[in-house]
Amino acid sequence: MPTEPLRSVDRRPLPTGTSLFPPTPTAAHITAQATQARSSRSLPSWQHALLAGGLALTLAACGGSGDESGNSGQIGLNSADTTGLRAHDRTKAGPSQAGRPGTQTSGSSSQAAAAASGYRRWTLSTPAEASRFLAQASYGSNPKDIKALTGRTANEWIEAQFLRPPFSLLNAMRYWRQRRGPEGNKNVSELEDAHNAWWVSTIQQDQLRQRVAFALSQIFVVSSAGVVGEYPKGLVSYYDTLVRGAFGNFRQLLQDVTLHPMMGTYLTYIGNRKERFDSTGKITQAPDENYAREVMQLFTIG
Repeated sequence: MPTEPLRSVDRRPLPTGTSLFPPTPTAAHITAQATQARSSRSLPSWQHALLAGGLALTLAACGGSGDESGNSGQIGLNSADTTGLRAHDRTKAGPSQAGRPGTQTSGSSSQAAAAASGYRRWTLSTPAEASRFLAQASYGSNPKDIKALTGRTANEWIEAQFLRPPFSLLNAMRYWRQRRGPEGNKNVSELEDAHNAWWVSTIQQDQLRQRVAFALSQIFVVSSAGVVGEYPKGLVSYYDTLVRGAFGNFRQLLQDVTLHPMMGTYLTYIGNRKERFDSTGKITQAPDENYAREVMQLFTIG
């Protein structure tokens, strides 16, 4: 989503029990939600693999995975095998222990659980490590976030993030319009609401999902600068598609992106027609090959 200054957001109190700005989680919240995640479901190995790819995208979006000391920015989640359905034995393929003073290396029950789940536990031993991790996996942190995560594992935070409900930009737009009513501020355009909804999404509690969605939006690109900008609700609906697919299956995400009207509008294949020839064999109607080229060249194998 293009970034513009946040303005014209309705700041009146929300109905009881509703908030666009949830409270900062405490260390106890992180632990409880991680425990719930482990006890309520066993995450499939493809989801761990997809998360590894998503975090790699967020690392790329924030300028790379290395730091000044040369340590890898990888957090111990490695990619799946060629089927995309089973994970490799990642207990031996994780990152180097150098620069990870808090990483457990022997016989605890925590490490046994980590080995069973297929990925290594990474303890964020210092505030600096917790801050750096949050800078890579979210839109940033405050001192309370850093304090809550210091001494805990990145894995706990990630598992808790899986349980966060996705924030919908389209729902935020609809809510603001409903609050304004038919006699509301006529100077606020729907496109401004779309940009403001994106800004609000960056401070929600589903930080990892929103950060992965943003990384995906830098690959599956549409832009409000052209004709897509004439359909603000369609624009945020498209972004919500990336949000919903952030922890899902890449094949399904690619299908959802392909079938979304805004991608069809941006890459001009809505109403596409197959080629036709006249009686002499001369082509009289050619299909629009724009998306067919881009989906291979930029979105997948290129």
